[in-house]
Amino acid sequence: MKHGPAPDAALPRTRPRPIPAPRVSRETLLAESIGITV
Repeated sequence: MKHGPAPDAALPRTRPRPIPAPRVSRETLLAESIGITV
């Protein structure tokens, strides 16, 4: 997975982006960006 502010923004709006558990993804992305291994 690429770490960025909005990876979906780079992709064209052709297909709906799969939305996993928003809570998990947000916390995971935040943790990874900070440098915490979950």
